[in-house]
Amino acid sequence: MKKVSLDTWIQLLGMVGVLGGLVFVAIELRQSQTIAIAGQIQARNQALLDFDLDVLSSENLLPALLL
Repeated sequence: MKKVSLDTWIQLLGMVGVLGGLVFVAIELRQSQTIAIAGQIQARNQALLDFDLDVLSSENLLPALLL
C-alpha cells in the first residue's frame, strides 16, 4: 500500500476549505436575496396601506360613506 504524502493531505484540506467557503457564500447570497424580497413586499404593502388610508380619510369621501 502506498503512503500518501503530507503535501497531498494539505492540498485535500485546502480544496475542502475552498468548497466549504463556496457553500457558505451561496447560503449568504440566498439569505440576502430572501431579505431583499421581503423588504420589497413590505414596501408594497405599506404603499397600499398608505393609499387606502389616504382614500378613507379623504374629506370628500366621508359624506358619501355616511349616507
